[in-house]
Amino acid sequence: LIVLLLFSMTAFSNPIGDKYILGKWKLEVNLEETIKEEVQEMNLIEKMIIRGVSGMVQSVWEEIHITFEFKKNQVLLLHVEVDLDEKDKEIEELAWKRKKNGKIIIDDIQNEKVDISDDGYWKLMDGKLYHFDKDGEMNENIYMVKIK
Repeated sequence: LIVLLLFSMTAFSNPIGDKYILGKWKLEVNLEETIKEEVQEMNLIEKMIIRGVSGMVQSVWEEIHITFEFKKNQVLLLHVEVDLDEKDKEIEELAWKRKKNGKIIIDDIQNEKVDISDDGYWKLMDGKLYHFDKDGEMNENIYMVKIK
């Protein structure tokens, strides 16, 4: 009975298993909604500038494909593929960890090719990994969907 109780407590405090997280996840960013939210806090000139370049930013973003490949032993491969004039692909190795409360932390990386620093975390909700900032506020426009 005690073993069953301890197992139940562990299962409920550990809402997702690493096995579900393992695999490839595609980063999705809803730029249009993100820009709309940010524009609300800007003055008229800033709004005009942002609206003028947002279409170009959206078209460039559509040519950038970012996937996160979560592997065993807390290894994370970041795949960045840019398909503009020439196809360019970079793969960087990072580290990840899942805390007992379900938060997934991706370690920062800084080198000559990539500079990723994030004080936030990711959390599985409705089959997607959503990004949360360091204050715990979810950004519903930035998430990952599992592809493999």
